[in-house]
Amino acid sequence: MLHLNTIENFSRIVDALKQNDMPPMVDFVVGYALDPRIQQAWLESGNLLGNMTYSRAKPKKSTVEEFIQSAKAGDEALASLWGKFPPKQKYFRFPGLTLDEDQQKLAQIRGYLKQKGYVEAPATIDSWDDSFSQSYCGALARRDQACASLIKARDIFFVSPTEGWAVTSKAQCLYHTIDGGRSWLSEPRIFDQDVTLARLSGTDASHLWAVGGAIFHRVMD
Repeated sequence: MLHLNTIENFSRIVDALKQNDMPPMVDFVVGYALDPRIQQAWLESGNLLGNMTYSRAKPKKSTVEEFIQSAKAGDEALASLWGKFPPKQKYFRFPGLTLDEDQQKLAQIRGYLKQKGYVEAPATIDSWDDSFSQSYCGALARRDQACASLIKARDIFFVSPTEGWAVTSKAQCLYHTIDGGRSWLSEPRIFDQDVTLARLSGTDASHLWAVGGAIFHRVMD
């Protein structure tokens, strides 16, 4: 999955793919957020579009009928672009890669997708570019290379448009921003094990988790 959420981000991704002689990449589109101009330019660059439902529906939170209707609407949203650039194969990705434990329900959904000629695809790029890009491009615009280097972190997690945390592969600290990534302050990693952290997540600014060689739960007072 690729996030083509800004013209600047789009151009960087397309240029990087060309420079590295990459095969065609699939951008999975949520129908209601489709930008015909960007998506057409993506197709013109030799890449592909996939369906990720119209409303970002998830099987766990939808009935079979609701999910299929959203998948159908996503297909219809892409129809005009696919008419101009007919795909050899249609690809579908479940939003958030979230499935359902009800195998009968999942079988019905997959049966519909197969009937419509879709191949189910996993995400091969999952770097949350939409979280990184604003902070990273802002740092480059300010010629703040130190901040840009930090943002090339192992993971970054925002709880609001302004507040977030980042973790690098070797640093002994977590990094915290309250201004949307314009500046970052280091915070000690609060656990005993010396492990490499990989991902950050949480429910709010007071409850954060980091996953690495171990899992720790961090509560801020």
